[in-house]
Amino acid sequence: MALAEEYILREFIKRGAKRLKIEDRIYRYESLIRSKSKNVCDSDVAMHFVDSVIIPVLQNSDQFVVTVDNNVVSKYLRNKFTKALRMNDREFVRQFIRNYALGYADVDAVVSRNVTALMVFFGFWTGYYLIDGGTCSSSATAPCIPQTNLGSQQICCSGIYEVVSTRQFVLVDNPPWINNYSSGLFSISWLAPSSSSTIIGTGSVTIPSCFPSGGLTVGLDVVFTSSFYSGGTGASACPSGTYCGNVSVQQCPGKTYSSSPVPVFYYTLNQTVVPNGSYAYWWQMTVS
Repeated sequence: MALAEEYILREFIKRGAKRLKIEDRIYRYESLIRSKSKNVCDSDVAMHFVDSVIIPVLQNSDQFVVTVDNNVVSKYLRNKFTKALRMNDREFVRQFIRNYALGYADVDAVVSRNVTALMVFFGFWTGYYLIDGGTCSSSATAPCIPQTNLGSQQICCSGIYEVVSTRQFVLVDNPPWINNYSSGLFSISWLAPSSSSTIIGTGSVTIPSCFPSGGLTVGLDVVFTSSFYSGGTGASACPSGTYCGNVSVQQCPGKTYSSSPVPVFYYTLNQTVVPNGSYAYWWQMTVS
C-alpha cells in the first residue's frame, strides 16, 4: 500500500474537521492513543471518534460516483474528465456526466455493519484484529473491529493481526453485498486534487465472462483488504466456523476468488454491465 493513499485519506478527514471547527477532537484522540500502553483503543473510544469526527465530516461532504463505457468514451475524453475533477472544472464535469455517463450516484451510504471500520479506511488505525461475531480480549494488543466482509465465511482473529493491504473498488449485484455476482476487486488510483479537502479515486474493470449474457445491474462498493501477520492478542473467543485470513468471495455461481474485502461505502448505480465489457469509474468526495 502506498503511503500516499493513507495520507490522502487521513488528511481529508483532518481538513474536514478543521473546516467544521472540530479538529481539537482529533488532537485529543491522538493524545489519548499516545498515552495507552497496551490496548491501543477501546471500542467505546473508537466509536466516539467515529461519531464525533468522521461521521460529521462525511455528513458535510458532497459525494458522487460516475461510470462510463470504455468502448464508447475515448481515453482522451476520460483523461480530460480526470483533469477536470482535479482542477475543479465544474462546467466540463457537468457536460461530461450529461453526455457520457452510463451510471451516476450522488447518494452515499456507509455500510452500517462496518462503521467502526472507518477508522481503518481513513488511516487512523494501522494494525487491528478483525473479529466478526467474536469477543475482543480485555488484553487486546490492537483495536478489534466487528465487521462483515464480502466473503462466504466470517473472519475472526485471536493471535493474528491485520494491516491494511489496500483500498479497492468492486461491483456487486446487491450493494453493498453479493447475491450471486461480483466483478472481482479492482484497484483505485488516487489523484492529487487542487484541494486537500477533496478525495478523488478512479479505476477500470473488465467484466468477467461468467456474468449473464443479457446484462446485470450492479452497484459500486468501496472496500479495504487486509494482510495477516502472527502476533499479539485480539479476540478472546470466535464463533464456530470462522476463519482468520483470506476467505472465498463469490464472483459468479461456481466461481470464487480469495480475499478479505470489507465494504465501507456503497453506491447504487443501477448500471447494467455485460460480460467482457470494460468500464471506468470515478469516485469523488469533497467537504462542503
